[in-house]
Amino acid sequence: MASSAPAAATSLITGSLNASRARHLENALKMLDVQSASSYKNRTAPSSMPNLTAGGSSSSTSSTASTTTHHQAVSAYPLDLFLRRYFKAHKGIKREDRRFISEHFYELIRWKGMLDLVGGQFMNNNLWHNRMKTYFLSKRWKDQQLASRKLSPAAICGFPDYLFSCIANSFLSLAPTAQTSDEVEEREDDVRVVTPGNIHDRSSRPGNGLHNESSEAPFDYCATTQATDVTSEEVPQQSLFAATKSSRPSASSKSSRTTPVYSQSAPSSPANLSASAPHVKKAQNLCRILNEKPTYFLRVNPLKKSRQEVYDLLLAKEINTIEMAKHSPLGITLHHFQTKAAILEALFEEKRSGYFELQDESSQLMGLEVDCEPGQKVLDFCAGAGGKSLVFGPKMRNSGALFLHDVKDTALVQARRRLRKAGIKNYQILPPGHPLLHFNRAKSSFAASNKTLLGKCDWVVLDVPNSGTGALRKNPDMKYTFSEEKLLQYIARQREIFDQALPYVRSPTRGAARVPRKDGSAANGSSLETPTRGGGKIVYMTNSILPEENARQIEFFCEKYQLYLSKEPKHALPQTKGLDGFFCAVLERA
Repeated sequence: MASSAPAAATSLITGSLNASRARHLENALKMLDVQSASSYKNRTAPSSMPNLTAGGSSSSTSSTASTTTHHQAVSAYPLDLFLRRYFKAHKGIKREDRRFISEHFYELIRWKGMLDLVGGQFMNNNLWHNRMKTYFLSKRWKDQQLASRKLSPAAICGFPDYLFSCIANSFLSLAPTAQTSDEVEEREDDVRVVTPGNIHDRSSRPGNGLHNESSEAPFDYCATTQATDVTSEEVPQQSLFAATKSSRPSASSKSSRTTPVYSQSAPSSPANLSASAPHVKKAQNLCRILNEKPTYFLRVNPLKKSRQEVYDLLLAKEINTIEMAKHSPLGITLHHFQTKAAILEALFEEKRSGYFELQDESSQLMGLEVDCEPGQKVLDFCAGAGGKSLVFGPKMRNSGALFLHDVKDTALVQARRRLRKAGIKNYQILPPGHPLLHFNRAKSSFAASNKTLLGKCDWVVLDVPNSGTGALRKNPDMKYTFSEEKLLQYIARQREIFDQALPYVRSPTRGAARVPRKDGSAANGSSLETPTRGGGKIVYMTNSILPEENARQIEFFCEKYQLYLSKEPKHALPQTKGLDGFFCAVLERA
């Protein structure tokens, strides 16, 4: 357990720390706590950044920061945006100093829990000063000499107890309720997911020529990420995704379905959190990966350049530490860059031309699951700044209609700018209250209206708010804000959004029935079977690794709305020097 800190954190060069860097680093960390405390009290992000000038680190800053605890601190801005604005307020900071501050800013937040354990308890008003002292000077921190101390598995990884227990829970094999807990623990040593019989895969329906499992086996165990995936440096590509499917039961068998093992509540702590338990070891390995520095990816815009052209362009700029992404056909992996700011600085002109954008490979893969075609109607219901629309939008070749909606107007403004730069022209921005989105459940029910998008969309995309547990490398502060209350809020919000978005999905339509003749043939000599036009599809995606936000939500949606899986869902754990964790499922009406 002595090697839980990443190698990068154990080989810091203290000689590169000077008074100016130390002052700005501590000031930025304290100001983050000030913003976090303000956001926690107001439950909303502030309309403007707090005072980020050097004067902001006065005694008032310390007193405010002292009220912020680990479970309270939640940034109103993503960390990269916070730093960008901090540097904008301090234009005198040199370029090399900004890189140093950015790198260690993330590391200090990532390991602040462990730093407190190693360095001991300090006065609240000197928290960050003493953490920095331990981080840069203490051999106990650098060498991780903690073997003689009785620390919990969560503390060794620098993770809060409840979040660690949820991750460990996700590694416990789910099984039918008939099995005992002992039987579950004796399952073979790979990580599996259990899909209850009421999650259906449209491809396995009777009569389609594919294998149809019997109703006597309501659970289908499908291998997902193997144990080696979270322990080795390189992860086998074939074991990356989890397939979740089962056959469609008949209407008569609906009442006899096996009760799912999934509960509708947040997970409780596993009964066994012993360091020797297999699921605890796997959780520790995964947490170590989540404590690594993130790997950055480019997503090529196929409307302007091919991936090979962008790859050659980067080589021409003497950026040699790159490779084609392993899983995304649009991705390029960047190994040399330590921060997003360094990438934007080195590739400013190319990015401004719309050749590519920074986007994790997991986000690219989720966007590619939207298999839209030219001429279709697509509604990105949780569009944000348009990241997913930029992935599947080029597939439409500027034909059809791409609608972007989000509750945040400011995000949609950014989405408009990004789509325009990417060369996507068939889009329309739908802010809250737009007439095309009008839906009165009491009056209109689920009936389509000629003046709205109700029942007209071929694709509805839901990149729902979630815990972000699969992307903690880029947002390490989020692990200190995770709680049971927050997880339950995310689950409820995800169901609310799904309920709001589903009416926009086009329902399957059937042609007019043929009147048969007395001899049994159709009136016009054609088959008696009525032609069916497939309905629209709804795509549910998260960058969470918790089953409560993923597979269990899909089970809930399928059961409540009588939906079926169009294809196998995709699910991946965070990979060393690779993509973030994610989940994506495509559903359609029966």
